[in-house]
Amino acid sequence: MNTKQAGTYLLAVKVTYPDKSWEVTRFVKVTVKRQTDKARYQVKVRPGQVTLGQKLSPGQLVTNGN
Repeated sequence: MNTKQAGTYLLAVKVTYPDKSWEVTRFVKVTVKRQTDKARYQVKVRPGQVTLGQKLSPGQLVTNGN
């Protein structure tokens, strides 16, 4: 199963018992949800200083922003 791509998948599940016997169950529907951008990216910032009245932009502090 591709968990890197959002979508709904039908999977057969193989069940193995303690005595090593097994069976394949009916298909099970599995939904992989899209990961939010907030969860995907970690913002990296560096400390900064400004003089009173000076403008400050996020680009001056965020090191991995695009």
